[in-house]
Amino acid sequence: MENVDAIYKVESNFVDELNLSRNGMVKEIKPEFDIIKLCLQKHSINTVHELLSRGYENSLPVDCNEKEIIEKFFANILKERQENSDSKITKNTFLSEDQKIAEVAAYMFMKEMPYEFTKSYNSISDEYDFLLNPNDFDSKKLEIEWIFSYSNDLINKIRDNENQRKMILTAINNKGLSYEKEKMARLFQIYIMLNNTD
Repeated sequence: MENVDAIYKVESNFVDELNLSRNGMVKEIKPEFDIIKLCLQKHSINTVHELLSRGYENSLPVDCNEKEIIEKFFANILKERQENSDSKITKNTFLSEDQKIAEVAAYMFMKEMPYEFTKSYNSISDEYDFLLNPNDFDSKKLEIEWIFSYSNDLINKIRDNENQRKMILTAINNKGLSYEKEKMARLFQIYIMLNNTD
């Protein structure tokens, strides 16, 4: 019988030790997580892609200069366009350029960057102008495809701008019935969100 009692006692001690060490591990590991977090915060941001992912998470390093990174991005875009123009390469060769510009424009819009800064790149793309210069934007240039990639947060922010809101609602009314089921459902959701102005 002593062997059975010893086994149960050992198992019981093992479970108690496991629970203690599991609870204690969180305390032991926390400093390591804090070090990793600190390293990530100190990691410099060099590209727009890094800026967007870390910026939306609100985990930018203290010394991050968003405007400088965005200026560098747009300077590269304009330089490439000039080189492509000189080389007679058509814009259609680079389909993702406008998408990249739109992502940066949406970020600038969400972060409410001042007009004094954003106006420097007016006319770089139609979608940029729609997001950051809506008062001068020609509503005929609005492409309904743009809004399929917009997050709900971005749609809600657009709702607060009467010009942008009206342009999207008009586009949905005029062109929204020609899409397949999934896109129609998204357009309906956006339509409801934009009309919910309470």
